[in-house]
Amino acid sequence: IETWLPKADGQWSMVAVGSALAFNQQAIGTLAPSLRVTPHAEQTTTIYARVTSPTTPFYVRVMSRDDSAHFDSLIQLVVGSFIGISLILSLLSFMIYTMTRDRLWLFDVLFNLSGLSILLIQIGLASKLIWPSSTDWVNQLCLIANCFYPFATSLLHRQIFRLYALAPWLYWPNTLALLSFPVLLGLIVAGYGDVAMRINNATIFLLSCYGVVVAIKAQHADRLMLLGFRVSYFGFITSFIWWGLDYVYQLQTGSLVTLYPGFPASLFTMLMLLLIL
Repeated sequence: IETWLPKADGQWSMVAVGSALAFNQQAIGTLAPSLRVTPHAEQTTTIYARVTSPTTPFYVRVMSRDDSAHFDSLIQLVVGSFIGISLILSLLSFMIYTMTRDRLWLFDVLFNLSGLSILLIQIGLASKLIWPSSTDWVNQLCLIANCFYPFATSLLHRQIFRLYALAPWLYWPNTLALLSFPVLLGLIVAGYGDVAMRINNATIFLLSCYGVVVAIKAQHADRLMLLGFRVSYFGFITSFIWWGLDYVYQLQTGSLVTLYPGFPASLFTMLMLLLIL
């Protein structure tokens, strides 16, 4: 993120922030990329910014220094809670897998850790705690983690679908998502991360739209379990359709939640698995 700030002499100064820079080079050590601005006391202060990112939407706020510190603390609190819940769910699923050898629970561990990895990288916690001196490495990991997420999701959902008497032909979109991951990985390695992300975002959006068919076609002898699956799965796909509109149609997001879709996705997936238990 390149920003141009006005100077007292009428000239402009450029300040760069974002994941393209090492975290220990940031002027302000907050998780979200931030910069200090001293507005003019009597006139409107104009700031120009150029954002370069494989994904179009970004979320910008102007706030006081105190509000910024409170916002950063709130992010760390929410992320810390999400990390704790994800690790507990992963451990629980792994314990169930060791007892039952049912691959569904092993794939759930992969799904939870995949979503957790995306969150840690995108929120900036990985840069702050693990790779404070890294630049391009964190960006590459972010691309790989985002493309791996639908792969892990498809592995898990294919196992869940088998419990609801879905015909095998209904799985083929998820199979395509599995097969697309090596292609996306190759694009990232070749330097076409922006192309990989566009394909990945479109895949997630289309799979979410197709999920309506899956929810309708699902069948189960236990009507309460079927209702619970449909409600939780509709919640899952609705959250990603809402998320995908900004990405696929290149709209500016007005919500911070849009940048971290793993929150609602993990919640609805947890509800689906609780029904199975």
